[in-house]
Amino acid sequence: MGRRVQKGDGADDPAPSSPDTGAPSIEIFETLDFIFIRVPIQEESMLTGLKIFHTSLQVMLKSFPKPDSEQVIRLPSPVRRKGTTAKYRDGILEIRLLKKSEHEMTEVGIDF
Repeated sequence: MGRRVQKGDGADDPAPSSPDTGAPSIEIFETLDFIFIRVPIQEESMLTGLKIFHTSLQVMLKSFPKPDSEQVIRLPSPVRRKGTTAKYRDGILEIRLLKKSEHEMTEVGIDF
């Protein structure tokens, strides 16, 4: 899988590519608030059965690019559990993930 990581400042950091597995080239774009993953889809029929899952540090594309395969994409920053969207348009599947704020605070109660 070849992929290009593009930071919000426009600098490209190409990731090493693995042997050709038939998977399309995936691009990851990071902005201040979001991470965008752009997956070229050769045929709309490839979306049939595709399921998208994610943890805070990776995205899994199940049944992609083939029905019995899985594609795992590592994310450059942690993302939130909610707020992820996926849209297919003009041959591109775009997944938008909301980044976690580095300044999130959680109050810890004290037991007496």
